[in-house]
Amino acid sequence: MALPYPSLQLVEETVAKQLDNQADHIDSLDTKAGILFGFLAVTLGSAAGSKDFFEAAGRYNALKVATLAVLAGFLSSIAAFAARQYRRDPSPRALREQYPNQPEDATRFALADAYVDSFEMNQARIEQKVKLLQLTLVLAAIGGIALALHVIFEL
Repeated sequence: MALPYPSLQLVEETVAKQLDNQADHIDSLDTKAGILFGFLAVTLGSAAGSKDFFEAAGRYNALKVATLAVLAGFLSSIAAFAARQYRRDPSPRALREQYPNQPEDATRFALADAYVDSFEMNQARIEQKVKLLQLTLVLAAIGGIALALHVIFEL
């Protein structure tokens, strides 16, 4: 007898695998955000701890730009690293309460729909995290360039 939905199991497995990949991507982005956060925190701390930093920052425009860019990048890395609520379906309680008497196909379709909803919701949050990390890198680069201009040309 032919199954009514022969590829349903394959769809479920594929979507579940994509959710696992997505979770790995989230962890990777959090690691990158943490590294950037640490680097920029050390940079700011080192600059603020140097003997003549505040005097030099008051006199040199490039040093002002570098400091503001690194500070803004630091804040952006905090925003990128901030905890967000990601969905990871299925909810065990909902499965137990809603589907014990349902036909298997109905339960499997509901699971597949929940997986897709989770994936789509998480994707929007991941894209936001990526944009914040890109902003952090741009600001760190601006800070580095401004610092290099200060060192080379004493601007």
